Amino acid sequence: MRKDLQMPIILAITDCQTDLHVISFTGRDALNEAYRFDIWLIGDPLLDVRSLLHREAFLRFGERRSGVHGQICHAARIHSGVRVSLYHLILMPSLGKLAAHRRRRIYQDIAPPKLIAQLLEIHGIGANAYRFEHMNGLYPARPLHIQYDESDLHLLQRLCEEEGIHFRFEHRQSGHRLVFSDDSASFPAQPVPFRFKRQEQSGTSTGTLLHMAEVLTLPSASRQLVRDLKQTQPRSSKHDENARTPAANHAFQPPDVRGAINREEALSRQRGMRELERLRCERREVSGHSNRPGLRSGEVIQVLDHPEPLLNDQWLLTEVLHAGRQLQVLRGAAAKDALVILRILADEQRSSPAAAQLSGNGYGNRFKAIPWAMPFRPSVRHPRPAAT
Repeated sequence: MRKDLQMPIILAITDCQTDLHVISFTGRDALNEAYRFDIWLIGDPLLDVRSLLHREAFLRFGERRSGVHGQICHAARIHSGVRVSLYHLILMPSLGKLAAHRRRRIYQDIAPPKLIAQLLEIHGIGANAYRFEHMNGLYPARPLHIQYDESDLHLLQRLCEEEGIHFRFEHRQSGHRLVFSDDSASFPAQPVPFRFKRQEQSGTSTGTLLHMAEVLTLPSASRQLVRDLKQTQPRSSKHDENARTPAANHAFQPPDVRGAINREEALSRQRGMRELERLRCERREVSGHSNRPGLRSGEVIQVLDHPEPLLNDQWLLTEVLHAGRQLQVLRGAAAKDALVILRILADEQRSSPAAAQLSGNGYGNRFKAIPWAMPFRPSVRHPRPAAT
């Protein structure tokens, strides 16, 4: 837990002059997911809280004005006090708009990246709010895309999972941007190494890694997967069969004699390789917690000074759970209101792992990561819905 309160937690809301003070927040951001931050604030009991809906806001916590930008998709008063009331806001990216409605549609003769861009622009997310970079794979147009009574967000995430494309977010005070890629070279690196210190040694030092351990899972590949991967291999030729004959002597043949790999074969190999890369990502993962506020999913961290040498490496953050608290903003509130607000916060945040490690004021996070040297492929969490 970081107890340095020189840089307070602030929520700046566009075109809002009302004095609102953040008392606590929790958040989750992960690769290939729409982030969500739950923010609790105290302010004027007469505030028209519904007027905050759909406004852009920037939640600042940490150094160098770092934070998270998004849109307020939920706003409610959860306690009306004498001098101050407690409000709950939810901050999400503009991508969240794609989850609003389920649809049944058909798209014809369009490549997956182009369909992703089309889905974004249908909802008003223009070309300046997203980009594709380091796209090295093959993405031919599919004759038919069927949207099976699923939201546009579910379809977008399903396409990314089927094709092995990842996405993350970039944040600045004036906005956020969605970044799609299929190459690990697109992940930015944290500028400062992450030094491990035991919790009793860390004190209030900035950017300390308090815990990190490897979690090893061994999902078994299905027989169908094995068959599918075998089918991605090129068919044997007479030349290949002769090569397996122990005493065979063969004339030298340049690599281009057999001809270049055709597009269908290259696409089949790509799918098989990305399926294996996805399985590797699911097999090896580390988890940890720290007090560095600047961590975001889709960033690479360099770990140093860990007692386990194998963990002193570069790691790609795949999920970060955030929590922050500054109870001093309750000073001046009526004792009865302060007590009710503290009880509400305790109940609201009981299920948050990151909030559980906070014993008072401060900031903390929990994260998951995989080796950066290992290509990231998203797990299949948004399968094609069953036909009804």
